[in-house]
Amino acid sequence: MFELDCDMAYLIGALVGDGYISDRCKSKKDLSKDYRISVEISDLDYMEKVLFPLFKNIISTRSIPKRRKRQGKKESSYFILRNKNLYLFLTKEIGLIAGKKEGLVVPKKITNSSRQIKRSFVAGLFDTDGGFRGRSLGFTMKSKALRNEIILLLNERGISSKGDEWVAKYNGLSYYGLRIAKRDIVNFLKQFPLRNPEKLENINQRFFNSCGSAGVVKRAGEDSKEKSAKLRTTQSKKPSGLVPTKVRTLTPTLIFISLEIVEVKISL
Repeated sequence: MFELDCDMAYLIGALVGDGYISDRCKSKKDLSKDYRISVEISDLDYMEKVLFPLFKNIISTRSIPKRRKRQGKKESSYFILRNKNLYLFLTKEIGLIAGKKEGLVVPKKITNSSRQIKRSFVAGLFDTDGGFRGRSLGFTMKSKALRNEIILLLNERGISSKGDEWVAKYNGLSYYGLRIAKRDIVNFLKQFPLRNPEKLENINQRFFNSCGSAGVVKRAGEDSKEKSAKLRTTQSKKPSGLVPTKVRTLTPTLIFISLEIVEVKISL
């Protein structure tokens, strides 16, 4: 019924990042298995115009994303789906771990698949759980094993990264991160098919529209602001409400035509 293609691999990565697969019963009175799959993210457009259409492409459901604002937190969009077949596919065939995220790993089904599948998985994880780390890009997660496996997947593609870990003062929990080598940022963006327009726009503005400590970065090709504007225009044309069962999902990518780095040295 389901197959592990690039869209599914991307969705699995997003679920590992900001999703949750229940390991509980429906209620205290109803002890039957709860086949709940959910995802919540503060990037409203990304949820409603990228992730939700992916779900609709693989399964027919009447569930739609809803928004909520909890005290002390940004407004978020969340999506809850209950489907036994999809639940069993993700947990039994793919190997996703239900319940708490501290024990998450990259499913063997992903690591033993083609490079396109692995790249799509990492892209989905980055679009939900990745972002800026210091002067570069990276990931932050609760699972040390997952962090270490992502480092290996990046290394397979010639991308260097360094792991770190810390205990958060506000909750006392341990977190594990990795930071991509700054010299490999362009390589990462070229190889992994990110789909989050807002994240792509922020990356372009930070790394390709300004001067960095390594020198003056000049980027030829389509201007990043114009690219992001086109992506948002495409999204705004989509009708509100329920998305048709079979839709064409938006897959924004960055195209680097040339990159020139000129080091500036001052002689005293």
